[in-house]
Amino acid sequence: MITLPLDQSFQPPALPNVVVGSYPDRVLLSVWCYIADRTNETTATSSTTDGHRIQVTFFAARPPALFHLCIYCPDGASFAIEPRVVASHGNLILLSAGNIPSSTSDLFGQDTSYDFFVYSADATTGVAPSLDLLPTPRHPIGRANVGLISGSGGSGYVVATLSPHPRRKRYILSVHHEKTGHWSRKIVSRKVLPTVESPAGGGAEMRVKVELVPLESTMVITLQGSNNIAWVDLRGTLLLCDVLDKDPVAYHIPLPEPLSDSNKAQLESVGDPRFFRDAIGRANSVRFVEMDYRYGACFTPDGWRAVTYSWGLGSKKWCVDSVVDFEDVLENSGGGLFSVLRPDSSKVVESKNIAPLCVPTLCDRDGILYLMSKPYRRCHEGSVAVVDTSKKTLESVLPMSDQRVIGYSLTYVHSTFSKFFNDVC
Repeated sequence: MITLPLDQSFQPPALPNVVVGSYPDRVLLSVWCYIADRTNETTATSSTTDGHRIQVTFFAARPPALFHLCIYCPDGASFAIEPRVVASHGNLILLSAGNIPSSTSDLFGQDTSYDFFVYSADATTGVAPSLDLLPTPRHPIGRANVGLISGSGGSGYVVATLSPHPRRKRYILSVHHEKTGHWSRKIVSRKVLPTVESPAGGGAEMRVKVELVPLESTMVITLQGSNNIAWVDLRGTLLLCDVLDKDPVAYHIPLPEPLSDSNKAQLESVGDPRFFRDAIGRANSVRFVEMDYRYGACFTPDGWRAVTYSWGLGSKKWCVDSVVDFEDVLENSGGGLFSVLRPDSSKVVESKNIAPLCVPTLCDRDGILYLMSKPYRRCHEGSVAVVDTSKKTLESVLPMSDQRVIGYSLTYVHSTFSKFFNDVC
């Protein structure tokens, strides 16, 4: 059945006094778009498959609001659900928008059409932002299976998905190239890179066998400066593929071993591994983080440990970049910033009195880790704590609120999209 957008989606935050062209280089971008007729120099327009005109605009926001997009159909077409940010890489954002069909006979939303758009700020040519409607794909598109490659030197952007193939050890790679304007499909074989040594467990080796069940991707990342996209199953492995290679191959690379037995049990459960794991693509490398939470009496939070790793193309092992303990961060930062993370302000600043810091989000800036904090699990309001893992300090705490999001569900993505408007606007 059609689920109409929440009322809050028609009420975007008040606009801060931010001059277009002076955005920060990296932001936390809300995955939920607002439906509102707001425009500025970042506005780009296109048409849906049903012929409706659609516009999208990028907006800064003053905390507790997040940077966000406003989407609107000037001819009055409605949306079946909130438009969403599906993926973000470099100067590209992939959006999904589901339009309600004009016929009222579709009571169950089965004919609702979902369009996908590439919103681009082209810093290389200096042209205005653009919004491209992708051809209707023959396969599902979602956050867990689609990746982006920014075009350079006029080569055009690339959208790629990886789907299971009926035969084991194979996948279907679908690639949309801006220059061709259509989707192409290839059958990709799955192979195992030479054994990757896990940094956990005293240097014990992890070997992934080709006979493993197909990967269930949690997220997709792009290795900057290459045509390599990684489909990441945060439960234990990733598939790395050069999507523009003439004969592409998907290589299995195991992730580091869980930091504790409790984390291992979590990974074997139905829970979302993003609660304590994350990965990001860097220049020809992958960065990975895992949180290990400690609990006291009555299962109350009592601190944590975060370990970051990196793996580069051609490498045979993951390298530990940093090991950060909550107690070290508290000692190095003092109680000032941590005091705002107490659900009960009358209690002293110590680990058992600090709201949980979860859902780690890595940043393309070295050492920076974003952590989400909520006073209780099903709360709309919360904070984003910015931790410098190299200095082992708490750099800042930003208030965050979105009435459309409950608890620790996916709320934002790290994005460098904003900096490209500083070049084109």
